[in-house]
Amino acid sequence: YPSRQGETVLTGITDIDQDGFPELLLTDTQWEFYQGVCHACSPHVGHYLTWDPVKERYKEDPLRFRGEYEKDIQETLAALEEKNYPEYYLGNAVSVFLNYQMIGESRRGWVEFEWLLSRIPAERELIKSIQNDLHTRLEGNLPSGIPGTHDLIHRDK
Repeated sequence: YPSRQGETVLTGITDIDQDGFPELLLTDTQWEFYQGVCHACSPHVGHYLTWDPVKERYKEDPLRFRGEYEKDIQETLAALEEKNYPEYYLGNAVSVFLNYQMIGESRRGWVEFEWLLSRIPAERELIKSIQNDLHTRLEGNLPSGIPGTHDLIHRDK
């Protein structure tokens, strides 16, 4: 199944909303080993396909499963409090952004992403490289006015 960002693999079948039709749970594989991070540290974003009985096919409807994306964001942020080594932090900061993007909150996701990146003890050049790469990969899918630096973030660590 081609997603907006890359190819996906089926990772589960379950009736999330308990409507009698099982949803297909997919993972976007484009982010595997992103920026050289390990498999476990790679960014992750799910896709939820729901059955459309009228069209008799599965379709992606991220807003219908907003709660699933928000749950993943919260679980990822909680995990970052426990495991904060740079590679793990980097991949999961990208995950937070991608999940916000799926539910139409790219700006909020970018701000959170920038704040998370500001906590990584990495070189500013690496951070700038990641920001530029995401802008290029997601061309047209980022709202205007997204900053290119994390200097706008003023949040306690």
